[in-house]
Amino acid sequence: MKRNVRLSALVLSLLLACASLAGCGAGPAASASASATLAAASASESPAASEASAQPVATTPDISKEANIITWIVGEEQPDSKIVYEKINALLKEKINATMEPRYTTWTDYMTKYQLVFASDESFDLASSYSFTGYNDLAMKGGYLEITMDDLKKYLPTYAADVNPQYLEEAKVNCKLYMIPTNAITSQLYPFAVRGDLMEKYGMTGLKTFDDIDKYLRLVAKNESGTIAYNASGADGGYSIFQRLFLEPQYEVITSLNVNGQPLFCIRKGDRTGTLLPVMKLPEYKAFIERMNEWYDLGIFSKNILSNEVSVGESFKSGKSAANLNNYKDVYSKIDAMQGEHADWKLQAYDVLPADTQYIGQPHTTGMGIHATSENVERSFMLINLLNTDKAVYDLMTYGIEGRHYVANGDSQYTNGPDFDKYNENTSAAWAVFSTPLSREPVGKPQSYYDMHDKLVKNTVAGLYPMFNFNQENVKAELAAVTNAYNSTFLPMACGVVKASEIDASYQKLLDSGLDKITTELEKQMAEFVKSHIQ
Repeated sequence: MKRNVRLSALVLSLLLACASLAGCGAGPAASASASATLAAASASESPAASEASAQPVATTPDISKEANIITWIVGEEQPDSKIVYEKINALLKEKINATMEPRYTTWTDYMTKYQLVFASDESFDLASSYSFTGYNDLAMKGGYLEITMDDLKKYLPTYAADVNPQYLEEAKVNCKLYMIPTNAITSQLYPFAVRGDLMEKYGMTGLKTFDDIDKYLRLVAKNESGTIAYNASGADGGYSIFQRLFLEPQYEVITSLNVNGQPLFCIRKGDRTGTLLPVMKLPEYKAFIERMNEWYDLGIFSKNILSNEVSVGESFKSGKSAANLNNYKDVYSKIDAMQGEHADWKLQAYDVLPADTQYIGQPHTTGMGIHATSENVERSFMLINLLNTDKAVYDLMTYGIEGRHYVANGDSQYTNGPDFDKYNENTSAAWAVFSTPLSREPVGKPQSYYDMHDKLVKNTVAGLYPMFNFNQENVKAELAAVTNAYNSTFLPMACGVVKASEIDASYQKLLDSGLDKITTELEKQMAEFVKSHIQ
């Protein structure tokens, strides 16, 4: 699978050099560029640094010394991760004389873990980076190395020739690039996975709307004493349901201004004026929280939801939740992994949004970033290039060992291998290097999987604001205070614990913590963006 359009290195250079976004400035002083870091290292090692600096830079990096690239990955280590990385490292040793050492967070501590890791003196080289892990904030604090046009051309020539230049622009913070974003479409479709045996028990033949899901969960809560209907974690509650099914179908969210991955502001789809709407003040939000209050009171949520650190997906997989919401690939991956042991559950997945729902790709703030203090900058670049462009390395990282975790069907398809449940594309933590040109599509899935895929491809449209990136520099203290206020009010509200009647009072706490100043700064930057990009 190849991209229909490829840009020459010259065109890419011009696009990167001429790009101009709202809120551009000098950027965080603490962040160094890769070129500057390498130059400084070279100068410190050479007694004739000043003379050497006048000479042409070598075009081929020196890889004579083996490098170990320590890489932080969001997600849990999988049962077969170690043997997969042994295979990956064999290839990396051959190609760039390096190995990759993964370190993992969990799906419940990633936000805290990343803040601690970046703030500490821990030595590491790469981090899989996302908007929900605080990419913008960490970049502004100098946690990542700046990536320049010269770095792309020198270390990632294949990636640079293939990637859509807009993806690079969307990943910028204050006009500077701090990650290598995925070369992939970022829109997603989110179905519910449920137990078909329970549906049959309750006389339900299909789930077409969210009200149908609600009915199913109420019946489970009332009749199934050993199972939590929707066993969500305290870090999310029902918020993902709100964002995927109620917010994103009608609004463009401002992903660069969020608390723990939950956006604070949005803009109605098609609005070319940039009118910002607080998410917590939307009528849809109040109606949804009222529903979450009912779920908590009825036992659809666990009474211990605030202390629950296990994601709803993992609870569903272990039989402790009767439903799960996630992107369609992850949902079907979990269903596949569960079929052998729980075939009697008759697991099903249902898309409950209308057929004409439009999906807007999220900004490309998913990718790999290099730690600002990495001692292996050049090799880290080379590793990222291989992960994004080398088919053999990509297949191992994403799908596992051929014949064991997946069975190749040509270059662009696969079927599940005998150990699919021990390592696969939805558990491998390879999302940070996902590449549409290299990816494989599964064969042998239920027809509903392909229906969802086709709907997503057909209905994905371009948004107006994916390149807007909020510069937090002037309101960092206020954002920290608002985060604390949000976590004590709206986070438990999404779990159904705090009543919808408290929305106004809770929002006032955010304003008192500095949200008013943040809003003023956001409106200022948005006005500049609209003037330069839309009107």
